[in-house]
Amino acid sequence: MIVVPEAEHAHKSSKAASETEGPITTPRPDANTEDAPPSYTLTVSSITDSQAAGGPSAPSTLESLPPPTQGPPPDVRPTNYLLLDRANAAIKGTYVVDPSMAVHASFLAPLGKGEAEGDRKNLQLISKNGRIAVNIWLVGSRGVVGPDGDLKTGARATLDLKSYNGPVNVKTHVGEPEAPIPFLLTVTSYNGAVQLYLPRSFTGPLTITSNNGSVTYSDQVKEHLTTFSEVNRRHLSFVGDSSEWTGQVDWAGDAATVESKNGKVQVRFVDEARAEQPAKPGFFSKWLSS
Repeated sequence: MIVVPEAEHAHKSSKAASETEGPITTPRPDANTEDAPPSYTLTVSSITDSQAAGGPSAPSTLESLPPPTQGPPPDVRPTNYLLLDRANAAIKGTYVVDPSMAVHASFLAPLGKGEAEGDRKNLQLISKNGRIAVNIWLVGSRGVVGPDGDLKTGARATLDLKSYNGPVNVKTHVGEPEAPIPFLLTVTSYNGAVQLYLPRSFTGPLTITSNNGSVTYSDQVKEHLTTFSEVNRRHLSFVGDSSEWTGQVDWAGDAATVESKNGKVQVRFVDEARAEQPAKPGFFSKWLSS
C-alpha cells in the first residue's frame, strides 16, 4: 500500500480541478483559410445547468442578429443593358447593374418588335416557364449612359422582370445608400406570386395590381407607406415622404409597378429578408445537443 502525503494529494486534487474547470477553446480553422474567425473561450462554469443536462441553450445575441449590410459580391462583375429571355428555365442569381457603364453597340441585344433604342432596359429578365429569384444591385455613379453612349445625368435606371409561369422574388439593393441611383422597376407575373424587397432608400410611388390574390406589406413598410387609392384591385401608394412627389411626368425618383394576374403580392424592405434568414446553430449549441 502506497500512502500519498496529504500535501501532495491536495496539490494533485487542485491541479485536476484547474484542468477540469479550465477554458474550453473552439478549434481554429486551418491557418490558410482567408476568413478564419477568431477562437472563442468559454469556461465550464458559464454553461448553465439546463444546458449541461441537455436542455435548450440560451439564444445567442450575435446569432440572432441579421448579417450586416454588405456590398455586391466581389465575384460578380457589373453589367448594363442585359437581356435574359428564357423559354424553359428559371432565372436565379445576383446581377450587378451599373447604369453608367458604356456598352458597345455590337453587344446590345436586338430590339423587340416596335421598340426603339430609348426603350432598352438596363436589366430585363423574361422567363416563359420558370421562376425568377434574383438579387439586383445598382452601382456606379449617378447618371445613365444611353445606348448611344451619351451620359444622361439625373436619369433613372430601368429594371424589368416578367414571368409567364412561375413566381417572382426580387431583392433590390443600392450600392451607395447615401447617394442611391434612382430606379424604375416593373414586375409582371401572369401565374405566380410576387415577393418584392425594396431598399430602405426607396422613395416614390408604388403601384400594385393583383387580379387574383392578396396584397400585403410588412409592418416596417407600412410605417413609410401612404395609401392614396385602391380601386379595381389596383393599389396606389407612396413610399417615403409624399410631399416630394412632383407628378408622374416630372418625377425623377424611384418608382415601382407590380402586376400579378394570378398570385399574391408581398412587399418588404430588403434588410428584412436578411433578418428572416434562420440563424445557424453555433458550435456549442451543436456540441451540447449531440
